[in-house]
Amino acid sequence: MYNFATDYPKIVHMTADKKDTNLRTLQDLGLSDNEAVLYELMLSYPKVTVQELTVRAPFTRTMLYYVLKWLEKKWLITSKRKQWKTIYSVENPENLYDL
Repeated sequence: MYNFATDYPKIVHMTADKKDTNLRTLQDLGLSDNEAVLYELMLSYPKVTVQELTVRAPFTRTMLYYVLKWLEKKWLITSKRKQWKTIYSVENPENLYDL
């Protein structure tokens, strides 16, 4: 049986280890620290606006635009204007091999 008091810290620790491994892998493939953090976050939210990212990402809005620009230059994300807002979409992760 699952005991929340004793098992929860183990689950959180395993999740943090996996996240660190994912970030290191992205960095090994050529992304900067900030690009890796934002790209991993965007994999969970494939179509997102900057307004939505400001709530979820650990960056200021200005920094978000900067990192998004670099991810777009590396063909890892695309942007599309829809009325008055811009939607950022994650491209195929296989593009990481082309870095």
